[in-house]
Amino acid sequence: MGWYIPGPNTGKTQDILAKHDAIPLDDAQQVEDAFDAGWGVVCVVDSGPFEAAAFCHSKAELQEFSFSSKPKTWLAMDRELAEMLSGFDKQ
Repeated sequence: MGWYIPGPNTGKTQDILAKHDAIPLDDAQQVEDAFDAGWGVVCVVDSGPFEAAAFCHSKAELQEFSFSSKPKTWLAMDRELAEMLSGFDKQ
């Protein structure tokens, strides 16, 4: 794990929605469908004093964040953009 999209410490969901043409995902099935369709899936985790926007680049990564008990919001965006913003290294 570890490919994160930078942004403000709080308000990351709104920041990504506004700046990167992302769309919110309402449930686990939408998250799975977006990933399978080739979207860049981002999980914004609320850790209290800050939020982290993680790019879920693999099914394993998607599962890790799905099991987290922290409050989270799921977003879908252009995959290439998510890779670039997070600094994802395909190698």
